[in-house]
Amino acid sequence: MGVQKNIVVDGKEVPFKASAAVPRLYRLKFRRDIYIDFAKLESGIAESNPEQSMMGIESLDAPN
Repeated sequence: MGVQKNIVVDGKEVPFKASAAVPRLYRLKFRRDIYIDFAKLESGIAESNPEQSMMGIESLDAPN
């Protein structure tokens, strides 16, 4: 069970599927909350040029 939707990426229609498992898997993998990370990413985009706004890969490193 989950949400299925086709989205357009670079002019191509791509199937997209999401479920409640995504936040749980994210927490298991990175030991972080996906919604907090999305909020940080969103605020970074809002404060600067969206073309230049990026989230560093080091922010996704799993803690040891």
